[in-house]
Amino acid sequence: MWGAFGVTSSSAHWGGALAAGLSIGPATVGRLSAQDIAGQLRFSKFAGFGSLFLTSITNAADGSGRLFVTSQEGRAWIVKDGKTLPTPFLDIRSRTSYDDERGLLSIAFDPAYEDNGYFYAYYTDPDGNSVVSRFEVSEDPDIAAAFSETFVISIEQPFPRHNGGQLQFGPDGYLYIGTGDGGGTGDPGNRAQNLSLLLGKILRIDVHGGSPYRIPSNNPFRFQPGARDEIWAYGLRNPWRFSFDRETGDLLIGDVGQSAVEEINFQPAHSSGGENYGWRLMEGGKCHNPPADCQDGAFVPPVLSYEHDAGGRSVTGGYVYRGDDFPQLGGLYFYADWVTRELFFARNNGGTWTNQGVVDTAYHITAFGEDERGELYVADWSGGAIYRIEADHPRPSLLSIVPEEVMAGGASFTMTLVGTNFTSYSEVLWNSKPLPTTIVGKSTLQAEIAATDIANAGMAAVAVRNPQPGGGTSASVTFTIEAPPVIVPEIFEDGVGGASGITTLPACGRIPCFQAARSSGVASGAP
Repeated sequence: MWGAFGVTSSSAHWGGALAAGLSIGPATVGRLSAQDIAGQLRFSKFAGFGSLFLTSITNAADGSGRLFVTSQEGRAWIVKDGKTLPTPFLDIRSRTSYDDERGLLSIAFDPAYEDNGYFYAYYTDPDGNSVVSRFEVSEDPDIAAAFSETFVISIEQPFPRHNGGQLQFGPDGYLYIGTGDGGGTGDPGNRAQNLSLLLGKILRIDVHGGSPYRIPSNNPFRFQPGARDEIWAYGLRNPWRFSFDRETGDLLIGDVGQSAVEEINFQPAHSSGGENYGWRLMEGGKCHNPPADCQDGAFVPPVLSYEHDAGGRSVTGGYVYRGDDFPQLGGLYFYADWVTRELFFARNNGGTWTNQGVVDTAYHITAFGEDERGELYVADWSGGAIYRIEADHPRPSLLSIVPEEVMAGGASFTMTLVGTNFTSYSEVLWNSKPLPTTIVGKSTLQAEIAATDIANAGMAAVAVRNPQPGGGTSASVTFTIEAPPVIVPEIFEDGVGGASGITTLPACGRIPCFQAARSSGVASGAP
């Protein structure tokens, strides 16, 4: 679709090319060194949308746990508690042109959404132009006020394709907008290299500091004559999907190729902007127009790329996995090819990106998305559904518990457990009985211990269990339930002491210690 509609995948299989050691960008592909991970990966259907064509997945970061999914014809949907709500969150079909690569392409929620209720939509208007607008949520948190629209920016499109379409708020709080080169084979107007146009760029604007926005003071072309102040990076053909690494702040851009190369471009979090990624002079690491002597050293090459000869046709940029549930996926960047239905995962090793593996899927993946916890999802264009990326559950390890002991007969309390490989699926076991469990993080759980569990003195075995596939139960840690102290009278030679002679002694099994001592002839006052 996104620069790939009507293209038929060749019989060449990229997975085979990877195994053969296909070169990607400046890095070298490993020979599926993470093949065990590839064997674990699976897709769990999370929500279905019938015949709708899905374009993006995101969350509001408002603590609600909801996912928001856009469909191309002009609606945004909510998946709440595992169910798709019947009423769309946003419906702007009357304002959206819907054909080819046009439509409602993404939404992004303001970092202050909980306070201001603002979110932003990127769509194509009836004239075919790309529009970014701000909307507000209504009094119903699951329904937007469609007529609250405030226009932010409009970009004239010369052709119906290569519209870009991604909105993301960066770690700096600014809104980033991906625009395509406007279409036409080979970018005939060389728009991606033209700094006086907004096409073929990543834009960066401050929607909080002006009406409808202002230019951040450190945008790279703010004071360059003839250049548009909004431009943050340029030289892109169709940056259909890009994302920020939620841990590092790095920016990864999936740029759909023309006829030879698909690429992933990279911008480090410390960048001051202004990168030129080469299009139309270069496609990936190859000269395009002109066909030779195109590289003057000013272009930033892709960190990952693959050629169409290997079977790929249309890259969908993804995310770096930073979730809690599958630690073995941590730090892997997932991306896909829309035509071949392949899912790839790569890793950044000290600045050198290496493709780790490939998985064949049944899905035309148009978008990736994160939930609030950093778990990853994909949208299937042809099947109208979203799927959660999953892997085998790790085996947990329990290192310590707090508290380690209590007195019998006490009130219920919360136990804190520290260990490794805890997930949202982990459950705490008390003498093999599952307890209500809350995940605090990858290394911390909390469990509710009932008063009935500590009614009597003794020992309890505490462990953590993760479900299959994979998973398992940790070694247990012993929890001690102490018997309460026993109040007994102190014995003197002239008899039992009065009130001032009351002494508290520990218990010795089922009888007071002084009785046990007396029975052996060593009690206080014995002849």
